[in-house]
Amino acid sequence: MPAEYAGSGVTALRWAQGGTVVWAASRQSLYIVGWDVRDLRGPCAVLRRPQRTGNQRMEIDVDGTGVHVIAGQLDGSISVYGPHDDAQPVGAFAAHGDAVPALAMHPFYPLLASASGQRHFGDPAASTDCSLKIWSLNARYMQAAE
Repeated sequence: MPAEYAGSGVTALRWAQGGTVVWAASRQSLYIVGWDVRDLRGPCAVLRRPQRTGNQRMEIDVDGTGVHVIAGQLDGSISVYGPHDDAQPVGAFAAHGDAVPALAMHPFYPLLASASGQRHFGDPAASTDCSLKIWSLNARYMQAAE
């Protein structure tokens, strides 16, 4: 991975539908990087997260159409990235009261499962939201990113 996109180790890999693009997310990184296996000279797309991920392992997933990349964020939101000519999220929504380190798209239905929670060292006032939610993406949960 080019140094400008590298973090402190890849923590998530997901294949897009069709099997030609693989997405990689790293610790302590602002970027999710897409690689087209037909041309490995450089990334085919680079998506920018709203904030660096820190040491937390943050999952990503790709919807069943292969068009959208979904990523959990440290602030409890979920970002949705669209067609990969735009590096910024096309949508985002507040999902949890703490980091969203795990999420998964249903393989056949427009459903997203997300889980929240992280360790808070020495901060008793920090959020302790440890929850699992199922989101219907047909509903109007998603709003345009600002």
